[in-house]
Amino acid sequence: MNRAAALLGLLLAGCPTATFTPASQRTYPPKPVNCFIELFGSTPSRPYDEIGVYDLGGADIEQADELRAFLQPRACQIGADAILYAANGQGAYVKALALRWRNAEPTPAAPPP
Repeated sequence: MNRAAALLGLLLAGCPTATFTPASQRTYPPKPVNCFIELFGSTPSRPYDEIGVYDLGGADIEQADELRAFLQPRACQIGADAILYAANGQGAYVKALALRWRNAEPTPAAPPP
């Protein structure tokens, strides 16, 4: 039985995981599972709301396309538009902040004629 547990641990050690912690109780409607997610390594200049943080574990994800492929279905499910990522000293992504772009300010109603 111990061998089976050790083997399972070895098999799972190479699988990336993402533990999500919401930033608030606010939720957003999901997007299609294949929605496009923008990636940022520094704070975007566009106004946004923070949806939550993914703590990444397991196998090291070191390429942006790998990060996008791994997080895209998760981020689309929570209604995110973008990911702001952080890497450790070895270049592996360790955290990812899910962002939603703020809508433009509503246009005021036109004055009556």
